[in-house]
Amino acid sequence: MDSTMIPAVVPTELREAYRNRLGRVAQNVLAIVDFDMKFIFVHTGWEGSAHDARVFHHAASDPEARFPWPPEVCNIVKRTFGVIKERFTILSNMSPYSVGWQGLIITACCALHNFIRSVTPDDWIFQIWSTMHLPVIEPAVGDGASSSAHVDLSTEAQNNMAAIRDEIAISMWEARGGH
Repeated sequence: MDSTMIPAVVPTELREAYRNRLGRVAQNVLAIVDFDMKFIFVHTGWEGSAHDARVFHHAASDPEARFPWPPEVCNIVKRTFGVIKERFTILSNMSPYSVGWQGLIITACCALHNFIRSVTPDDWIFQIWSTMHLPVIEPAVGDGASSSAHVDLSTEAQNNMAAIRDEIAISMWEARGGH
């Protein structure tokens, strides 16, 4: 589970609400993917200025969203976002439709992504992103991402979390029957 920013085209009066921390006008899209790089949940329409936690809280607390409550395994989600953004360039250069239509375009791209993944699992884009090593990005001091609680970002803590995520992934894989 993770979120990503997808460029958005919005009316002038809404532009500042959709401006993210990098100054770009975007939608904050929350998604969950399975270990086969298929989207199983997509939540669109949130302003780029909305914090990931706010989008998550809304998706998790809204019964109509039908949030699936997965364990935390972030790396596969980032790879899946990489695949979908590379394949569907409209996600990098959104057309000037209403925000609702833009959300539907994102959802349609996710559905097409799942279809392509099912029909051609050895597609070249999947091959590239499935072996890619993504860097661990630590927040810069003073970037506004800190909270009152201390978060341990040491290499040891990251390795411990990676081990926990691996254990979760293995147990999910075994529960699925190893398919």
